[in-house]
Amino acid sequence: MNTNEATELELYAANDSQFYFAYVVPTLDNLAKHLKRGIFNRDLAERSFLRVATQAAKHYTLEHGSMNDRFDRLFPMSSRRECASILFDRYKEDVEERAGITTAQAAAINTATEQAQ
Repeated sequence: MNTNEATELELYAANDSQFYFAYVVPTLDNLAKHLKRGIFNRDLAERSFLRVATQAAKHYTLEHGSMNDRFDRLFPMSSRRECASILFDRYKEDVEERAGITTAQAAAINTATEQAQ
């Protein structure tokens, strides 16, 4: 279930070009590097996107909030975690593409990492 806060953060992170190139693209490149090396972990990937969601909350609050608004009150941790999950699902194929891995290979990697845990 998407909350309004999580949806707003996800849209901000994806549609603000300066934010996208400053935070999302480096995260995608980093995750692609991990996927290529075979050390990709979904939980850690979502944690990376949690950092992106937290930065999006801070930037959004600075741009659209008042002087008294705090990002952690406008976007509580539950909304930021939900946003991180949405962002991961949205950019999963981009990470695979950047790593040069086909969908079948990615499925095999996901299965192997799930069995290892």
